[in-house]
Amino acid sequence: MRGPLPAFLLALLLSACAQTATLQGEAAKSSEAAAVGNKAPAVTAAFPALEAEAVLSKGFQAIFDFSLDLIEPSSFALEGMRGLGAIDPNLVALLEKDRFQVRLGAETVFSAPLPSSQDARAWARLAIEGVIAARSKSDPLRGTEAEAVYQAIFDAALTRFDLHSRYAGAEETKRLKALREGQGVDGAVLPATVGMALSDQLAMIQIVGFNSRTAEAFETKLKEAQMLYGRQWKGLILDLRGNPGGLLDQAVRSADLLLGPGRIVATRGRHPQSSHNHDATDGEFAQGVPIVVLVDGRTASGGEILAAALQDRGRAVVVGTTTFGKGLVQTVIDLPNGGEIDLSWSRFHAPSGYALQGLGVLPNICTSSGTAGRGLSGLVSGEASLANAFAQWRTVGTGNLAARRTLRAQCPAEDGASEAEEVARRLLADRALFTKALAPTGAVAGLKP
Repeated sequence: MRGPLPAFLLALLLSACAQTATLQGEAAKSSEAAAVGNKAPAVTAAFPALEAEAVLSKGFQAIFDFSLDLIEPSSFALEGMRGLGAIDPNLVALLEKDRFQVRLGAETVFSAPLPSSQDARAWARLAIEGVIAARSKSDPLRGTEAEAVYQAIFDAALTRFDLHSRYAGAEETKRLKALREGQGVDGAVLPATVGMALSDQLAMIQIVGFNSRTAEAFETKLKEAQMLYGRQWKGLILDLRGNPGGLLDQAVRSADLLLGPGRIVATRGRHPQSSHNHDATDGEFAQGVPIVVLVDGRTASGGEILAAALQDRGRAVVVGTTTFGKGLVQTVIDLPNGGEIDLSWSRFHAPSGYALQGLGVLPNICTSSGTAGRGLSGLVSGEASLANAFAQWRTVGTGNLAARRTLRAQCPAEDGASEAEEVARRLLADRALFTKALAPTGAVAGLKP
């Protein structure tokens, strides 16, 4: 056994321990003070460079190939990189002496020679190299997840070149796909898009949008009305007020239910695959039954396709205000990160040939407030002028924006009013008045724009 330590050794050991404890405490205090006075750099996961390059490369190439108007990868990438300013306002992307540069304030953090303006992969690689270089200097960018970087790049470029196209990240894409398939998030079924009221041998059917079940539901309602009224069916009021559109095929199928063989709508774009003719087949419902379509300034896209087809083919009188004028076709580009780009790649053209985008559908009878010749009074006094208005509407060029705005001002777009329904009932109660309202638009079955 060992004996007790000598007194002087015990005193020396206790002194050393006290000094060590004091030094550790001071070090801790010093470290804590440094953390308070100077924020430590954010610790973030490594930036997924390979995935990011694949996402941008796929997006840049698809936009170059399919967009309605030509957008080269060089222009799209430059505008997209300028979007990093939304993350760090001190970041600027620019072209300087045939080089692509990223600057943080006055400091150039990245500089590289320009690749070919049409090389999507090279511009994607260049953009990601610029992002990685900027992350080494920019605290806000270094602390930003890759998904937010994609969002900033695509949002900035699409805002510059096409306000109607948009990027959605992986989580939002899941929700959008569920909606397109007619399901809510987590499989919850969406509310019905078609409703019907029956009275006085009239059927009033409202379509509030077009999902994967709309045409089938519309057909069911038409069959119910036809079985109930038979030859006593006096008329159909199709209410498309507030209908923002939805699935193209469902709008086309809905129009097909009320039309004989001939054009419903055509799409025309820059890419060969974007141009299609959608035609009606045999099997028309409600033959001989007069139809009035109600529209307003919120009727858009698929709602406008249905209204324009019935009007141009001489099948229905349209009542209300000029519609929204959303006549673009979007194609969905799937991206490697699970996100997508909803990209404009063609325009809708009515059977008579005019493009719906930026113009909309002109009603036979206008109910816009403050409009001269409003309601049925305009029909009685201005049949010739109405025919002239339709002639101009159908021939104005897609690029003549001023003329298109002037035409729309004849019957300004407004939210729907109850007056439109009253006008519809009066038209269906007077076949001569209905025929007079239908005459200025004519029938253009089989016309190929």
